[in-house]
Amino acid sequence: MFSFTDRVAHVFWRLTDPDHPAHDAALAARYAPTIERWYERMDAIVGKALAAIGDDPETLFLVCSD
Repeated sequence: MFSFTDRVAHVFWRLTDPDHPAHDAALAARYAPTIERWYERMDAIVGKALAAIGDDPETLFLVCSD
């Protein structure tokens, strides 16, 4: 289980949404891409797991998100 994508999104969302009441333009200029970067890392992890599974039709692989 990986929970970092959820936590990163909760912490950094305010920097991606200019209408958020806690938005800070100076911080957004530096940290707004953080969420996207972590999802790219998670995509790479999923890709490695799928590669390890291969074409085994008996293996069920689930990706779930809240």
